[in-house]
Amino acid sequence: MTRKAFSVSAYATHEGRVLLVNHVKQQAWVPLGGEIEPNESPIEALERELREEAGWEKHRDYEVTSMILFEEHEAGPKGIHMNFNFLVKAKAPSLNPNEEFAAYAWVESETDLDPMPDNVRGITRRILRDAGPKEMGSSVEKVTPTQILEANTATQAHINLVRVLLRVAATEILMRGEVHDQSKFSPEEVEMFAIYSPKLKGMTYGSDEYKQCLKEMGPGLSHHYANNRHHPEWHQQGIKGMNLIDILEMFLDWTASSKRHADGDIRRSIEINQKRFGMSDDLAAIFHNTVPLFESPK
Repeated sequence: MTRKAFSVSAYATHEGRVLLVNHVKQQAWVPLGGEIEPNESPIEALERELREEAGWEKHRDYEVTSMILFEEHEAGPKGIHMNFNFLVKAKAPSLNPNEEFAAYAWVESETDLDPMPDNVRGITRRILRDAGPKEMGSSVEKVTPTQILEANTATQAHINLVRVLLRVAATEILMRGEVHDQSKFSPEEVEMFAIYSPKLKGMTYGSDEYKQCLKEMGPGLSHHYANNRHHPEWHQQGIKGMNLIDILEMFLDWTASSKRHADGDIRRSIEINQKRFGMSDDLAAIFHNTVPLFESPK
């Protein structure tokens, strides 16, 4: 299992420039910072890292302007860092570096140094862009720990609700898988499919021969449509009456059926069914975009 740890980064600014250090172990240009130790808050970890890596003391050498971003990124052998990024306004450009980095630089552009992780480059670009010609920190609204807590609480509540809703959708999809096409085993359908399934397998989907075969299936096929809501024929409004789960099951039904035919082609089936059921161009495009997800299983 991949190791995960909380961490902090300090994007220090001074006179329109951002401080980055050449980290010895990472062999890349990154901001000051490190992992949060047990029983430390992010702010406490930030103050400790700045003290250890730069010899800086809060208020004497810098002020914490705001927390600007929470993000996850790969940290090499350390696994995944769940990282609190802080904007720090330095009072002077000097620092007392420790042995963790070989050099440091105050940059005016995210392209000044290489190599640099993509997340660091993006955050540096954002800081330089937002600050513009003003002194760093003056253009960024200060955020209190209470505001951060309230915002994070609201975000987590949103994430939790989305998880619940996704589980509801996933449960419905799993239930559909358990009952899909079970009516084919009923007395009304079993003999019809025993006769016509082998015939349909050898036909080209959407051909005149295929259409004639559907007509011959008569009452049995009507019973099948009436008992399986993933078919547009089940709904009074056709495809416009379907919900997202119906649509997904229908698409997967088409995908599986295309694999049954010797000359089956799901993309061609989508084109045929777009005309057959009056699908919009947008829905057809979504189907085509989804095809690659299900091309491998046979």
